[in-house]
Amino acid sequence: MELVVKKNDLLRELQLFQGIVERKNTIPILANVLLEAKGDEVRFLATDLEVALRSKCAANVVKPGSLTLPAKKLYEIVKSLPETDIRVAQDKSSVKVAADRFDSRMQTLPREDFPTLPDAPGAVSAGLPRESLRQMIAKTQFAITGEDTRYFLNGALFVLRPDTMPEPRTRSAYGVPARSNPQRWATSDHNVRTTAGSRSTMSKA
Repeated sequence: MELVVKKNDLLRELQLFQGIVERKNTIPILANVLLEAKGDEVRFLATDLEVALRSKCAANVVKPGSLTLPAKKLYEIVKSLPETDIRVAQDKSSVKVAADRFDSRMQTLPREDFPTLPDAPGAVSAGLPRESLRQMIAKTQFAITGEDTRYFLNGALFVLRPDTMPEPRTRSAYGVPARSNPQRWATSDHNVRTTAGSRSTMSKA
């Protein structure tokens, strides 16, 4: 795989994944981000097996392919580079990241080791204003527990009704219910549950 991408585009996408990648190193591949280059774009994927995030940006793809790289290390390297185009090229044993006079080589893990994620069926969908969603999460996340032993309390229930903004409802380990005020918005009529792992990431969006 080989591609050329603008520094700001790559940095913006990598920044999104810093709250997703696994830092505990219990499963090494979860510290990596998957890059897939095809056509005129590069797609990114990261997961901690609870939350997954997909993203993409424009790129000049010289040679299509896919690989995984340490998300934190790649982000720090790209962040320190000047405003210029960055070349990412894979050879037999490593991946070269280069820009101007800078040249770095990074070790990669096999693409086949990266978890396979199911595709969303698309039966439930809603377009949400970012600021309204951020406010709803901020009002209810205090009631979401982080205890692994009570997994059923680790999320928020989104109630989707026609022409109404989703209404998240939670209940803490102390039995305190919390809900935000519904707002008018176009949705389908469904219930959706979000996990605690996604709440901090979503609130930073």
